[in-house]
Amino acid sequence: MLPQPQQIEDVPYMDFNPTHISFARIQAWREREYKAGRPSGLLDFYRGNGYCIACQASGSKPLPADWQGEVPIFEACHVCGGSGKVKVA
Repeated sequence: MLPQPQQIEDVPYMDFNPTHISFARIQAWREREYKAGRPSGLLDFYRGNGYCIACQASGSKPLPADWQGEVPIFEACHVCGGSGKVKVA
């Protein structure tokens, strides 16, 4: 189940990365695609797997919108709504 954006003073935010993409997974995918003669760039990885390019699959904007003590609160991405995923056409 994907996390749902929460609200603080009318600002939607996400407090963790919903997709958890590892560098090893990206590298393995890119190597497979390259060996198969298909486009293998990082943007191709995001597009091919349905990850949001706008937030780099994090589900949030890159800078904190607010802080709760020492904990940063991030706004949900306006493109994917905080899921880190988009529909693949």
